[in-house]
Amino acid sequence: MLDPPPSPRPQRPWKRILLGVLALAFLALALRSLDVAVLRDTLASARPGPLALALLAYVACYVARAIRFRLLLVSAAPPLVDLTAVMAVHNLSNMLLPARTGELSWLALAKDRYAVPLGESAVTLLLSRLFDVGGIAAWFLLALLMHAPASAQAELWIVASVVFAAAAAVTFALAPLATLGARMVARGSTSAWRAALGRKLDALAEHARRVRARGTDLAVFVVTQIQWLCTFVTCWCILVAFGVDFPFLRSILGSTGLSLALILPLNTFGNVGTFEAGWVAGYRLAGMEPTTAAATALGAHAAILVFALVLAGVATLVMRSGRGRDRSG
Repeated sequence: MLDPPPSPRPQRPWKRILLGVLALAFLALALRSLDVAVLRDTLASARPGPLALALLAYVACYVARAIRFRLLLVSAAPPLVDLTAVMAVHNLSNMLLPARTGELSWLALAKDRYAVPLGESAVTLLLSRLFDVGGIAAWFLLALLMHAPASAQAELWIVASVVFAAAAAVTFALAPLATLGARMVARGSTSAWRAALGRKLDALAEHARRVRARGTDLAVFVVTQIQWLCTFVTCWCILVAFGVDFPFLRSILGSTGLSLALILPLNTFGNVGTFEAGWVAGYRLAGMEPTTAAATALGAHAAILVFALVLAGVATLVMRSGRGRDRSG
C-alpha cells in the first residue's frame, strides 16, 4: 500500500506573494479589454431562470463525477448521494486552494468515509484526471469541427490530437508504466529513498491493475463525456442568463478553453485570474467580442463560485447525516 502523504507544511510568505502576483497577472491579461459599462449592463441583465438551469446542470456534473469515481473504486461502493456530496466538497477545495492542492481532499475523504486505501484513492484520482484531459481534448476536437479560425485550425487540431492521444496512452498503460518506473528507479542503486520510491511505484501499478480489472473503461469514458457536457451547458446557460446571444455549439469551444486552463496545476487561490484568462481565451477563439468575453468571465466566475459554495454547504449537511460507508460493491 502507498504510504500516507506527509502533512502539508505551512506555506511560506514568498509562495503566497508569488501566487498573488500570478493571479493579478492572469487577471490583468484577461481583463485588458474590460469595459466597465458593459460589465455593469451584463450583471444587471442577469435572469434567474437561466441561472437556475445553470445550477441544475452544475449539480448534474457533480452526479456524473460521483458515478465515475464509483466505477473506478474497487474496495468500496459508496451511496451515490453521499459520494455526490463528497464531490461537491472536493470540487470547492480544488477551486479555493492553489496549484490543484485541493485534490488531496479526495484522498482524505475517501479514506475517512469509505475506508478506501490511500493508494487506491490516488489511482482513482489520477485516472479520473487522465480521463478528464482526454475528454476535454475530445470535446475540443469536436468543437474545432464546428468552429475554429482558419489561420490556426491545423495547429489546434495537432495540439488537441496529441493531448488526446497522450492522455489515452497514459490512461491505458498506467500499470506497466509505473512498473517500468519502479524498475528504472531501483536499478543499480542501493539508495534507501530510491528503494522506497520503487516500492511506491510498484504499489501504484498494483492498484492500477485492480482498477483496470473491473473493465469499466468505456463506461468511465462515457460518463466523463456527459460530465463535461454538463459543464458546457452550465457555461452556456450563464451566458444566456446575462443576455448574451451565443450559439451553444460555438460556446463548447469557449468552455473547453476554460476547462483546459483550470485543469492545469497553475490555478491560484479561488481560481482568480486563471478562470478569467481561460474563459476569455476560449470565447475569443470562439468568436466572442473582447469586451463581452471579459465581462462575462467575471460574471461566470462569480456565479460558479456561488454555485460551488452553496452546493458544498448542502453537501456538508448531507455528509453529517450519515457516514456513507458502503463496501458491498
